[in-house]
This record gives sequence, structure tokens and C-alpha cells, in this order.
Amino acid sequence: SEVGFLVMDLQARKQPQLASRFLNQYLEHTGDYAGLSVLPFYLAYRALVRAKIDTIRARQPGIDDQEKAVAERECRGYLELAQTCTQPEPPRLILTRGVSASGKTTVTGSLLESLGLIRIRSDVERKRLFGMQAAVDAHAAVGQGIYGTAASRRTYARLLELAAKVLDAGFPVVIDAAFVHAGQRAPFQALAAARGIACTIIEVTASPATLRERIVSRARGASDADLEILEHQLDSWQPLTPDECPHVLRVDTGMPLDTDELMARIRAMQR
Repeated sequence: SEVGFLVMDLQARKQPQLASRFLNQYLEHTGDYAGLSVLPFYLAYRALVRAKIDTIRARQPGIDDQEKAVAERECRGYLELAQTCTQPEPPRLILTRGVSASGKTTVTGSLLESLGLIRIRSDVERKRLFGMQAAVDAHAAVGQGIYGTAASRRTYARLLELAAKVLDAGFPVVIDAAFVHAGQRAPFQALAAARGIACTIIEVTASPATLRERIVSRARGASDADLEILEHQLDSWQPLTPDECPHVLRVDTGMPLDTDELMARIRAMQR
């Protein structure tokens, strides 16, 4: 309810980007993606509370015409917002694909605020599965620790579960993960097909030299990947299947990112 109040207030003040940024930060920190199922209700409820307050203010004795007009205008705005909150965003399922340090999180971050996406990060959810905070160092050798085959299988299963919950709640979702293998992508494509929506893949690339430079110099975050992991990913990289190619958007992060163009391409592909 309180999260909904802040999101609604930011939307009412024409700050949808800040609303999206706050909501995604909250969800990433808490993992409360299931709560999205009731968020539209609380958004509408809180907007109606504001509308009621403006209605009372507009009818108070002693206020001048200008103040009354402002209260009535704000009331209409909150009523319109409440109605909008009951209408879900167009369903979207977007997957990233790229090796470590390719810029997947940067690219998806630029889209969250413009497309109203909910982002689910594999780096964060993997650690959550194993009872770790996102910033905890869980570095291990290739295929070991929480990055072993079984752990990765659990991680992608969890990402699929969360994606379904977000879509069922009426929100578009982007899964920020490497998705190196076709077998990791197939369940998400089946999820999209079952809901009659497109599954778009954003393949994020950069030159090997750029990738190596980034991974040795980047600040510590949720990812534990190092140069050894990157080299393994580059050596084991698999091409997309022919059936996937029509649904892929490629972004070279060695070049300046044109977010508006990328958004237009996503919308065109998901019509």
C-alpha cells in the first residue's frame, strides 16, 4: 500500500520515470514480485483518496474561485489516473542475451523508465536463492559454487517463475540474464507463446577487447564474473537458432546507445 502511494504520487506529478525507477529498486531489493498482483488496486485506491481530499477541499466554505478551480482540476486528474491504473500495460516479455560486461544491465536500465518494464536480474535472484545479499562476493571457478550446472538450472527456473508472476499481474517484464544456451531461452519462449505475446531477445555485444577492458575495471556489483568467466563464455558462445533470429534486436554497446531508436524497434517487433 505504501509503495503504491509513492508510485501513484510520482505518476500524478508527471514523473513516471522516477516511479518506475523506485518500483524496480524496491522489487530488486525485496524480491516481492508477487506483490505486483495487488499493486494496480493500491495505485487506484491511493489516487481515489487524493481525489476525495480534493473534492472536500473544493467544497469548503471560504475558499476563492481560483483555489476551488485548482482543487477540481486536481480531482479530475486523480480520477483519470485511477482509471489508468486499472488498465494494464501492453504485455511484453523481453530477454537479454550477452556475455558478462557486455552491458545488459545498462541497456535494460535505459528501457525501464521508458517502457514501464519490470526488470528481473539473474545476478540478484541467483544470490537470493542461496540466501545471499546481491553485493556479497560469491566468486567461484567456472562451473563451481552457486554458478554450477544445478545452481544455474535452479536460477533460470526461478527467473521463469517470476516472469510468469509479473506477466500475470499485468506488467511487462525484461529478464536480465546471459541466456547463453537455447535450452535456457526455450521455456520463456513457451511462456510467451502460451500467453499469445511475443518474446523479444535483445542481444548485447561489444568487441572482445572492450569486454576484457570493462570486466577488469568495473566497480563491484551483483555480478561475480571475472576475466576467467568471460573467456569461458566467449569460448562456449552458441549462435541463436534460425527460429529465434526474426525476434532478435542486436545492440553494440561499443557504440553510443540510442534508447529512443531501441524502444521504437521493440514496439515495432512486439505489435
